[in-house]
Amino acid sequence: MIKDIGNSLRKVRQQKNITKKYVADQLGISIRTYSRLESGETPMTIRRLNRLCEILNVTISKILFYQEDANREIDPLEFENKIYSYIDYLENEIVKLKKKINT
Repeated sequence: MIKDIGNSLRKVRQQKNITKKYVADQLGISIRTYSRLESGETPMTIRRLNRLCEILNVTISKILFYQEDANREIDPLEFENKIYSYIDYLENEIVKLKKKINT
């Protein structure tokens, strides 16, 4: 799921001819850190995803459900599965953070 989000971010950014440097500057992070977001190496928070969508001028659903063919209808079951997958990912990240805090 997270790599899908990163791939979507990369494709949208490239379609809009926006550089990694520009996005990284807007986020106040290094290009390397931004590259890790696109590759899925660095976890994506909802807050950061929301900010990226603002920078790229797209909706979160455009990133979560990116499709090469904009005319293709999103299958409701696919939509639901992706939402649950992202929720699971976020819950796992919360557990990891809680463990770090308690150690």
